[in-house]
Amino acid sequence: MAAQRVDRRRATILAADIAGYSRLMGADEEGTLARLKTHRRELIDPKIAEHRGRILGPHPRTKTSGTSMLVEFPSVVDAVRCAVEAQRAMADRNAELPDDQRISVRIGVNLGEIVTDGGDIYGDGVDIATHLETLAEPGGICISGPVLDQTRDELPYPLEDRGELSVKNIARPVRAYVMDPTAITSLPPVPAMVHTASTPRGLAARIAGLVRVGVPIWRAASTRATPSSALGTSVGEAGKPGVRSARQRLSIVVLPFANLSNDPEQEYFVDGITDDLTTDLSRLSGSFVIARNTAFTYKGKSVDAKQIGRELGVHYILEGSVRRLGDEVRVNVQLIDGENGAHLWADRFDTDLANLAAAQDEITGRLARALKVELVADVGRRIDRERAVDPDARDLVMRGRALLLKAGSVAAWQEALAAFERALEIDPRSVDARIGLATALGRSVADGWSSSAQQDLARADQLLLEALADASSASAHAEMGRVRRLQNRLAEAKIELETAVALDRNLVGALRQLGQTMMYLGQPEAGIPYIEKALLLSPRDSDLASVYRALGVCHLLLGHVDQAVELLSRARAENPRFWYIHYWLAAALGLRGELDEARAALAESIRLNPEVNSLSRQRIAQPWGTPQYWALYENTVNVGLRRAGFPGEMTATRRLAAVLAADVAGYSRLIGADEHGTLQAFKAILAELVDPAIAAHNGRLVKTTGDGFLVEFSSVVDALHCATEVQARMTDRNANVPTEARIEFRIGINAGDIVVEDSDIFGDSVNIVARLEGLAEPGGICVSERVQEDAAGKLDLAFEDMGEQELKNIARPVRVFRVRPGPPAQDAKYTAQPSRKLPDKPSVAVLPFTNMSGDPEQELFADGIAEDIINALSPYPSLFVIARNSCFTYKGRAVDVKQVGRELGVRYVLEGSLRKSGNRIRVTAQLVEAETGKHVWGEHYDRELADIFALQDEITEAVTIAIAPAIADAEQHRALRRPPGSLDAWTACQRGLWHVSKRTAEDNALAEKFFQQAVDLDPNFAGGYGGLAIVEDQALEFRQRGLLDTLSSSEALARRAVALGGGDAEARSLLSAALWRRGDYEGARAEAERALATTPNLAAAHHMLAATLIFSGRPKEGIAALERAIRLDPREPRSEYRLNEMTLALYFCRDYPAAIDAAKQAIRSYPDFAHPYRWLAAALGQLGRIDEAREALEKAIAIAPAAFDMFVRGRVPWMRVEDYAHMLEGLRKAGWEG
Repeated sequence: MAAQRVDRRRATILAADIAGYSRLMGADEEGTLARLKTHRRELIDPKIAEHRGRILGPHPRTKTSGTSMLVEFPSVVDAVRCAVEAQRAMADRNAELPDDQRISVRIGVNLGEIVTDGGDIYGDGVDIATHLETLAEPGGICISGPVLDQTRDELPYPLEDRGELSVKNIARPVRAYVMDPTAITSLPPVPAMVHTASTPRGLAARIAGLVRVGVPIWRAASTRATPSSALGTSVGEAGKPGVRSARQRLSIVVLPFANLSNDPEQEYFVDGITDDLTTDLSRLSGSFVIARNTAFTYKGKSVDAKQIGRELGVHYILEGSVRRLGDEVRVNVQLIDGENGAHLWADRFDTDLANLAAAQDEITGRLARALKVELVADVGRRIDRERAVDPDARDLVMRGRALLLKAGSVAAWQEALAAFERALEIDPRSVDARIGLATALGRSVADGWSSSAQQDLARADQLLLEALADASSASAHAEMGRVRRLQNRLAEAKIELETAVALDRNLVGALRQLGQTMMYLGQPEAGIPYIEKALLLSPRDSDLASVYRALGVCHLLLGHVDQAVELLSRARAENPRFWYIHYWLAAALGLRGELDEARAALAESIRLNPEVNSLSRQRIAQPWGTPQYWALYENTVNVGLRRAGFPGEMTATRRLAAVLAADVAGYSRLIGADEHGTLQAFKAILAELVDPAIAAHNGRLVKTTGDGFLVEFSSVVDALHCATEVQARMTDRNANVPTEARIEFRIGINAGDIVVEDSDIFGDSVNIVARLEGLAEPGGICVSERVQEDAAGKLDLAFEDMGEQELKNIARPVRVFRVRPGPPAQDAKYTAQPSRKLPDKPSVAVLPFTNMSGDPEQELFADGIAEDIINALSPYPSLFVIARNSCFTYKGRAVDVKQVGRELGVRYVLEGSLRKSGNRIRVTAQLVEAETGKHVWGEHYDRELADIFALQDEITEAVTIAIAPAIADAEQHRALRRPPGSLDAWTACQRGLWHVSKRTAEDNALAEKFFQQAVDLDPNFAGGYGGLAIVEDQALEFRQRGLLDTLSSSEALARRAVALGGGDAEARSLLSAALWRRGDYEGARAEAERALATTPNLAAAHHMLAATLIFSGRPKEGIAALERAIRLDPREPRSEYRLNEMTLALYFCRDYPAAIDAAKQAIRSYPDFAHPYRWLAAALGQLGRIDEAREALEKAIAIAPAAFDMFVRGRVPWMRVEDYAHMLEGLRKAGWEG
């Protein structure tokens, strides 16, 4: 018999085993086997198949096919994604089962060598995988270091480094990383495959609910914002809404639709449409939608539209009717102007009632989409009619949105870009402006209009990361999905878009994008239902061409040629300006054999975009897609295009060259202020200044890029001569031009190998020069090290070393130099400064504020503000603040914040300006992350110029109060971006603080791990012990520790933090909290006062001073201290704690009505916080409002029964006997019988 052939290869192995299998079988053998088979059949095996896995058999360690399995995957990414998705889905299933029936799996994944011998598999790769599986928790995953190396960029899941571990029979230690069940269940739920155009109503609601609490946790988590007070409706004596003083731009009421069916049973169906439409419209950012209950007060009444507009203060009124005839239903709607009663828009929708819930969803979805488009367009028209001289940020956002509805118009896109840029300048905190600007940038890249695609995507990415501090924004997730797709990060794009659809099931753009993403993932059949639903919801979409195009390409890739030709022909008819629609149509026509038509379509595609003139150039233009996608593409698209005569390769040559790239700084702002003037000035500069300089120095203008130009030189010296000449002449030209109207170039120069094709140039050298240009200052020049070396000693120029820079999409760091005029030896001012090492804690430099008022007398005021801010920030123990003298060396210099960061060794730079107009003054301040140039925070302050010193103090305090929390938030987000294995003590502490802010028992346990890691890394790090003290304090809230144990350990940890921190104010505030919990009011107050003596603006210290005063019998003084704490930190993410203390302080003062109001405010801030319900019940009981009191009491007990017992059935040490008796008195009046 011939010996079995032994096959040795490298493979990704997933090992899985059932935790507690023997216990489950002993308890219920038949039930366990049945559940296991169901899990395998419905979940695990399909997941393995979906991710192209191959089940090899059981563990060689167990040889028990019922309890374990080994699976081989062709891709590491597929293996990890399969493991995560399977565990996430198993967690959802187990949530519905009793503990004793739950089947939990442990999974290990390794990349290594395996040996197959007949039906068995062996080798180190298998042994390590099975060992890793034993390290995973039930429901968790453990992976090896090689697996993390291959997946960290594709799948940035939250993993904890377990260090190097010894594995039996393996020579070298193996580094292991675990993902625990808590982290897995916090990920978005695994969506079911969409099989039909409409999702069942109940399922959509379930998915949306799950995703709202399960957004991707690798995103920097948001702190929960304090809700802003909505514009309320005043109610008169008769219960009718009162008159509003002002109408918001996008304000609307959806009146109850009329039931014209003469069938009372249809009333609920009609009202359901009204309800759903109200909910869907409220998701439109910037909208103000009147609540359902108010709208229904008009049900059955005949009221004039203008009267409703006045009473509710709305611009728009939507009314409609529903008529049913058999199984058909017709919905008529009208949008009415609430000011003049004019009809703005009307439409009619017909559908059948075969499935009532689906019909309601379809009607609501189509109505909502059409209405949102019409509302945005009308608001844009209204703003244009009013021609506001000084529009506010919201007006500009609305105008930008309206302009983006004009699909395929470059001019409209440029106007929209300028509108969003201006909105962000006016209100740097505007989330809607960020999303709008990111949308405009993303579309420009997708549609091929962008001349700087990578920079635009990078900016859109950053804007959306900032916008997603509110993780419930469907539109932000949708736009991030587009950006991720354009970055070819398709797995992340899919997650973002699924999240967007779960948050807003009728978001047409997200549905279409999700369909396209599935197509680029190589699954066009799975993408079609999403695109068809988008088409169903918006059959008259402003960008219908893109919908038809996406659907047509999916059918083309599947070989459905006739459908593809029909759909792509419709796309061309809708918008013939997109080159790629003609391109895809040419492929479909070629595949069908209609070669003359195919060649004509191809010629039009090349006319619209001459750069895409070969198959290889098209792949460069639209590079996204998986190997599965490109395999389908080759067998369909390329076949059709080759038949039409499209060449496969570009004709290209390579040569060495110096490349110069330039762009106009602030181009969008200039275009927004004066489009015609800016374009004319730019053309004149090119003709009169740039073109002659290029010719004089033997350069070749490759192309202009809308706001810049690209030039090729044969010599580095020629390129630098040209650049310096252009910048010098531009300086002369701008001398008499107002600052806000100046055109200033940023120039980058690189030397290297380039690819030349049809007069255009490509390659890494070109990519690098585009990044160098972005690093240059307005009016400045940046060059690569290669350029600096070639030019050294040949020109009278100084080169300032900026160090190695990480450039987007460039594999290795590039050393960059800033060019300065003058001989190097004489240019002491610009001598390269060494980069200083950043301190362990966040560091900040406050630069001198710029006096822009033209009034020399305001110079002292500007300097005074900067000095005062430095002095006010210096006492903060968590900050390292650069001294005044060092900061003021930059006074009067135009410096780059990145340069300041390197030279002073700081992570953050605060800069600002002062402008005086008459008797008013505006002070603007921005906090910038020095490493990236990203704006962390910005604000402006407008004040009357009366008492100059009082004004200086007021602005200093306002800026200081805002900066410390902004830096703390930025530090936590920065820590979240760091991989677990690379944390230092400070970063680990920041990760712990982020988990603390989430306020769940699971996060408190995770926070403890990170704080302990910080202490292990640096035993003398005060922040780590302070964090552990916070964990102990929160453990009491979650009943994770006993009361006495908590009080003892919390105080010991806080004292340790004080000792190690040199008595810093934050540590003393923690010690104050520990002493207060023990009932030591005097000691607690003394520590709080010591903290305030060194750091007067520390909100936490004021909070603790308030607590000690309130609970020691001085509630009125405590209220004043608490108000000060709230004013100092109005955005504190745990604001409900302070509001709850305000409630009980007012209760102790026997001001029960005010206590009720404060309790309700705390509840609105965080509805699941039990404490304010208890005080609300007591206050209502004291006033005899028994029914309301009993309801609040029941809520307090239901939310946290253990906490209620601790605070009510027994007196906690920090509450005085008389206050405890006072509380019980109110609760007994509320109906408590304890």
